Amino acid sequence: MTSGSDWVHQIFVILMVVLAALVLWALGRWVLPKFNAPGIVLTCWDGIFVFLGALFLINLFMSLAGHPLLKF
Repeated sequence: MTSGSDWVHQIFVILMVVLAALVLWALGRWVLPKFNAPGIVLTCWDGIFVFLGALFLINLFMSLAGHPLLKF
């Protein structure tokens, strides 16, 4: 059984990871067009973050059930 402070810390860590990923995604969306990257590069950039986000959510749901896919 985990205490309330453990849950608050875990939620804070999740929030920081999501914010860091959003900053990285936005930076890529801003920088890649500056280098005249073709549209497929931006599509792949978005696809990488969609895949990682889905993996993160699946891992979160599985860990709530007690069987995480990835242990960090």
